[in-house]
Amino acid sequence: MVIQINSKGLVHINPLGGIWEQTLLAKRVKLLKDDGTFLIGAISAIAPHLLSPEARLKPTPIANMLVDFGFSSQA
Repeated sequence: MVIQINSKGLVHINPLGGIWEQTLLAKRVKLLKDDGTFLIGAISAIAPHLLSPEARLKPTPIANMLVDFGFSSQA
C-alpha cells in the first residue's frame, strides 16, 4: 500500500498482510491507478556500499524500502 510519495518521486510502501522482507528488493510491482490501468515499478533501498557492516548482515526493513516508478517529483 502506498503511504507517501517523497519530493524525488519515490514511493514509500506499507505491507498488507505478511510479507517476508528478504524477498522484496529488486522485485517489480504494479501500482493500480484510479482509471484501472497499472504503472510498473521496482522496489529499491539504500545501496549496500552505503550501509554499515552491521546493517549489511540484516534484512532491509520494509519501512526503508522505496518503489521507483520513474517519477521525477512528488507532483
